[in-house]
Amino acid sequence: MIMEEMMSKPGAKENLIPGQEVDINKMFYRYFMINYFDQKVILLVDLLKNPKDHFDRILSNELSIGNLKFKLDNKLDNSVIEKFAKCELVDTYYHCLETFIRLFIAHASFENCPLIELTDLDNREYRKKLNQIATGHFEYLNDKYSEDDTILMVLLGIKKGDNYITKKQLDNLKSWIIMCAIELKEVPEYNSFKHGLTMFSGFGAVCLTNAETGEKLLSKEGESVHILEKKEDDIQYRLNIKNIFVEHDFKVALIMYYSEMIKNIIQIGNIRYVSNEQNSTIDGLHFTEYDYHELRNMFYDKNDIGNTLSSYSSPLFYYNDTDDSNP
Repeated sequence: MIMEEMMSKPGAKENLIPGQEVDINKMFYRYFMINYFDQKVILLVDLLKNPKDHFDRILSNELSIGNLKFKLDNKLDNSVIEKFAKCELVDTYYHCLETFIRLFIAHASFENCPLIELTDLDNREYRKKLNQIATGHFEYLNDKYSEDDTILMVLLGIKKGDNYITKKQLDNLKSWIIMCAIELKEVPEYNSFKHGLTMFSGFGAVCLTNAETGEKLLSKEGESVHILEKKEDDIQYRLNIKNIFVEHDFKVALIMYYSEMIKNIIQIGNIRYVSNEQNSTIDGLHFTEYDYHELRNMFYDKNDIGNTLSSYSSPLFYYNDTDDSNP
């Protein structure tokens, strides 16, 4: 009986008295933290550039906020601050991607109030749309416009026939959205960090060789994060220690790209829903010049197969992996 009552409850948008969307739109577009990711990246990159300077400055000054004043002891060291910044960069990357994709989905509905759409988007519907976008399907986002027009109107404020954009630029835009959804389908390091701080900054190295000839097939080493993850096989769920390589420079570049697209969505949304200038466009075509892979190739040698390796896992041991009986 309780379950039936819960399932029969009206949704948040049902019975809503119209007209309130105007004030919500004004609040949303006026106060949205449009430079949030830019500013955070600047602070983290600056911190990583010389963590000792930040550590010494913090240690030598009294900190205060409101009525609270406190001073740090000298037990904190530079490496702790550096690990903090590196973990925060990974977290910021996924936070930026999720912000972009949720804003894109909400605005691609072309309803009267994107913030209401964003707030009303439950996790089940979000995952459904994420999977559709990851496979290149945008036709489910609304029943008003074509896929191409939907993408262009949300990100650039134009339609396909407006001749402001080439086919390659449109294809590049699609690749950015699709890669964002693919990245967000599985985000174990993001979830580990958010839900218990169980992502650890470190160093990873792997080398694969031909067992017969000893020839090195691929190798990779570098900055990494480590997590404990649970995976299902034919017998049971199992635990792995997973090493995920982190290319901080490339991730910072991606944050800046997706941040620019977020700004476009908000600026176009402000024009469309607050000032009601339906045919206005804004600057911001630079992120259409490359697709995801073209940008990545600027950072890494595409001929080195080791660069394609993003992670590796080391399984924990179980009794059913051996001939020993379970105690």
